[in-house]
Amino acid sequence: MSVTVEKVKSTLVDALSFALGSSTNCETLDEFTELFAEEVTESINASLHSHSTSIQSSGPPWCHQTTANKVEKMGRTTSTSSDSDSTSHSRYSDRASSSGSTVRSRDSGKSEAVQEILMKEFRGIIELLVDEMAESDLSGLITESSLELKSTADEICQKISEASDSCRGSKLSKSPKGFWKGVGQKIRKLFAKLFGTAWMLKMGTEVRKKFCKGTQVQSRESVKSLMDSVGSLLLTETKNRVSPENAPVLSNVLYRYITCDTFEANPVDVTKVSVPKSHRKMYADTKERVKNSLPLMNWWFSKEAGDYTKRVTSALMGIESIVVSRVSEIDTAKEREESRKKMYLSLLIDQLVTRVYLKSKSCCFSPFVRRNQRSRKESRPV
Repeated sequence: MSVTVEKVKSTLVDALSFALGSSTNCETLDEFTELFAEEVTESINASLHSHSTSIQSSGPPWCHQTTANKVEKMGRTTSTSSDSDSTSHSRYSDRASSSGSTVRSRDSGKSEAVQEILMKEFRGIIELLVDEMAESDLSGLITESSLELKSTADEICQKISEASDSCRGSKLSKSPKGFWKGVGQKIRKLFAKLFGTAWMLKMGTEVRKKFCKGTQVQSRESVKSLMDSVGSLLLTETKNRVSPENAPVLSNVLYRYITCDTFEANPVDVTKVSVPKSHRKMYADTKERVKNSLPLMNWWFSKEAGDYTKRVTSALMGIESIVVSRVSEIDTAKEREESRKKMYLSLLIDQLVTRVYLKSKSCCFSPFVRRNQRSRKESRPV
């Protein structure tokens, strides 16, 4: 994209008439306007097509000190801003698209970092239970847990980005404690859900080994249903724990998983199950295991889950600090860029005035022009 001489001349109108004074005739003013338009067009087009921001000085070694009024009129009448804006939009469209891809890539990288932090703690949660779980159960648990961790990581990353934007707007260096309390509660519920599911799978493996002949391979969908049921049950409690009153519900959920039965949409409504005579001993053993495991599970929910959550929250605060620091660096870079553009525009205008002034002086006040002006004065009646 380039600017034509005609466009520049059309925007000048008579704004330059002040340059040579009111005594200048129309012919001389037209010459001056032509010179100015050519100079502005040449300089603007050179600037638009140049990738360098340095100014190649082609005028005199000294800088003509223009008045504020002159600079203001130049900036206004030549429509430099509008032309530059429209050109910049075209010139930087590809860069903006690339910048958008970079932002998305950066957000994806932050989400992966959060996910890795969560995954590290998840490995610690199930480490002691892995050897006591069936291979199919463990595979299903890891698959479903990875999806849960990724979903939570994306949500946390989004919240951190929003909090960072809020901090930038309010000039705060970090998010308030209330923000991290909410994030911590979400992480705690997630870890309680994953640990509860892993513990249920451990008990299910023990029951199957004792009562079921052969190897029963559980589907991924059954592991997901078990995890959803444990999560829904924990959400009905005032705290991340299972009250003794809900032990029968948890027993029914585990029994259905062991027997590959279908799950209800709401596990809390599973108050009764149809147990065949051949499964009565297995069902009784399942209930006993769940009942005896409740104290240990609730202890983990109230104590261990808090420790895992604190470690994750502390690591996430470090990520937020990096995000805020990067945002500040971007803002500072933008301010420097704006300042550089203003300085460049000021120098460009100053240089244009100097060059046009010198050219117009040599042209408009040449001996030929002065003779014409003198002859007009002499022929003017007294």
